[in-house]
Amino acid sequence: MSLRSFEWVYGRKRDVFLQKTVGGLLFSIGCVQLAAADSAEQLPTARRLGIATALTLLTIDLAYIPKGEMRWTYWQDVLCELGWIAAWMKARE
Repeated sequence: MSLRSFEWVYGRKRDVFLQKTVGGLLFSIGCVQLAAADSAEQLPTARRLGIATALTLLTIDLAYIPKGEMRWTYWQDVLCELGWIAAWMKARE
C-alpha cells in the first residue's frame, strides 16, 4: 500500500525507483487483463499475459530467495504467483 509498509514486510530497498517501476508495470498489466477478460476473443490474451507475468515473478523469487538475496517473506509471493498461474490455467472461455 505504501513504500513504508512494503519495506516493513520485504526489507529495506536501495532502489526505490525500481519498486515504483515494477509496481507501475504490474498495475498496467492488471488493467489490460481486466479490460481483455470481458471479451471472449481477448480472454486468451489476458490468460497468456497473466501466466507470463506470474511465471516471470515466480522465476525471480525462486532464483533469489534461496540465495538469501531476497527476504523469506517473498515466499508469500511465490504462493500468490502459483495461485495466479493455477487460476489463469483454469480460466477458459
